[in-house]
Amino acid sequence: SFVFSADTKLDPEAVAFDSLEAVAGNFHLSGGATYKRGLAGHLPWFAGKLEANAIDLAPLFAARDEANNGKWPVRALDWSMLGAFEGEAGLKAGAISAGTLRLEQADMRLALSGGALTVSPASAAFADGRASFGLRIEGVQAKEPGIGLTATVEDADIARTGARLFGVAPGTGRADLGIQLQGQGRSWLALVSSLAGT
Repeated sequence: SFVFSADTKLDPEAVAFDSLEAVAGNFHLSGGATYKRGLAGHLPWFAGKLEANAIDLAPLFAARDEANNGKWPVRALDWSMLGAFEGEAGLKAGAISAGTLRLEQADMRLALSGGALTVSPASAAFADGRASFGLRIEGVQAKEPGIGLTATVEDADIARTGARLFGVAPGTGRADLGIQLQGQGRSWLALVSSLAGT
């Protein structure tokens, strides 16, 4: 089931949603948002301040399936949405998960401009510690689409970190981690194959 409600304000160039509430199954989104039409050669523009109870990213990474014999597909990804509009938004989420990876109490800023999506600054609770990270996805206007990720984890529980990142608990104690990854390619196979960093 899907439920949507908001105090809506319309004018010839924009629509604003105040006191927005949206529910789809177990997903709940609230906050406010404004959408402006693209005029005089400008792209449509979106701005918002939103809160979600939980976001599951697993469907974005569900590229390997029986049809691909467990391999990442070579089919070109559709990056067109990154060039369809521009905008920025603040987003808070009680939890963000992708498989065993789980971030809690996430708080971030998202900006979309020039065909690139930037997530920065961003912070969250992770494995009983704190994580800060930045993500940039370049698609439409880039010569070669790519993804860049930087992340720092402080005072995380080693057992929980191992279980969430690798599915196993390598030991006990606390740890600080730093990660930098970059990848380029027009398909999931190209992106994953080109990942490099520390």
